[in-house]
Amino acid sequence: MRSTDITVILLLYKTPANLIQNLKFYKDFKIIILDQSNDFKLKQRLKKILPNIIYYKVTNTNRGFGAGINFLVNKVRTKYFLCTQPDVKIYKKNILELKKPFLKNDNCIVSIPTINKKKIQKKIKTVTHFIGAIFLSEKIKFSKLKGFDENFFFYWEDVDLCYRINESKYKIY
Repeated sequence: MRSTDITVILLLYKTPANLIQNLKFYKDFKIIILDQSNDFKLKQRLKKILPNIIYYKVTNTNRGFGAGINFLVNKVRTKYFLCTQPDVKIYKKNILELKKPFLKNDNCIVSIPTINKKKIQKKIKTVTHFIGAIFLSEKIKFSKLKGFDENFFFYWEDVDLCYRINESKYKIY
């Protein structure tokens, strides 16, 4: 599987320096970043780690998680986007594995990794909810559901999105 049809979107806010190294796992993907903490020094450090940054905006306005992610998704020009956070560590091969549910199921809107350090689950199954910290989505389907509800500033926007997905024809895998 190829990585050229996935864009990694990163929403940053006062990102601790010790988490920056986790971002190196995204160096083979197109990257779109919104830093809502006005950190221009971080921008310079990330440009050295991530050669494929195609968009980077620094602002001193914190729009919240939902609005920030929706802003980034609007910049995506690939079929899929990976929404992730600096405190998440995931390897390229695992990101590419997240595409499998989309290839096998027309109704897949979101694919999430199994978060379990003891045993990695290879079986693809549907679930009713996910945590917004990391997920792969197909941009067109995510946009059809109008993304995250921006009335939620921080917390609960992923719960709301899961509810709307479960009420639609789409599924989370």
